[in-house]
Amino acid sequence: MIADQEINIKQLLLKLFEKKISIILITSIFSISSFLYVINEENIYQSSVKLFNKSDISNSTSSLSAISGFLDVGTGSTNKTEYAISKLKSRDFFSHIIGLHKHYIEDIYAAKKYNSSVNKFEYDDSKLDLINNNDYFEKAFKFFQKKVMNISRNRSSGIVTISISHLSPIFAKELLDTMVLEINLIISKEDYLEASTSIKFLEESVKTTKDKDTKNSMINLIENNLEKQVVSLVNNKNYIFRIVENPYVPEDKVYPARAKTIITFTIIGFIISLIFIIFKEIFFKRK
Repeated sequence: MIADQEINIKQLLLKLFEKKISIILITSIFSISSFLYVINEENIYQSSVKLFNKSDISNSTSSLSAISGFLDVGTGSTNKTEYAISKLKSRDFFSHIIGLHKHYIEDIYAAKKYNSSVNKFEYDDSKLDLINNNDYFEKAFKFFQKKVMNISRNRSSGIVTISISHLSPIFAKELLDTMVLEINLIISKEDYLEASTSIKFLEESVKTTKDKDTKNSMINLIENNLEKQVVSLVNNKNYIFRIVENPYVPEDKVYPARAKTIITFTIIGFIISLIFIIFKEIFFKRK
């Protein structure tokens, strides 16, 4: 039985050797195809920034006073961090970002090639037409969410990482700088307006409240909201997020991994050629 198996294996190896031209041909087709594919792919670079909301620790490890909490991190908390992340992923924030500079929407959505020597883009005409006809937003937003931006949060450390992948390493960093600044400014403005509304309501309520304890509680709330207003104005550029690691201009591409892709497809082609020949031999034997 073992001898028969050895004979069959030897016969199979001999048959594969006889078909070596076919194996080389199929493997070469896969290898050349993968080479032609990756050689035409544009380089993609990724820049990232690490952010931290210090209140994620201060809220869970100590009971700091209201004013020290505000001076450290604005009105941040775990929920505030989640809110900021959701805001970053929202259509409203994307609309705000592309509205800041005219070239942002073109560089994010329509750029198809990048000349690093002159720092200029070549654009996709069909996408430029959509932009010019104001018929681009949903497509551009989905592209941004899927291909450009990535946000992750380490639950144990509280570190939030935002990454931007783009043809231009310079633009990737520029966009990250803008996003971090704008999310801080937006949330600080929201909290300022919220505090203003609360102060106005509380001041009116104090005038009509006769109970001393209730009135003192309202006065304390007014003071807390005044502190909130001060910090939202003074600390607005670092209001919700502090930068742990600044955005940078990446030197190495993250895509495509040309050598890895070619090797992988060459191996796949070799395996497929073996399977094809083996099954072909089995089929003809049975026939």
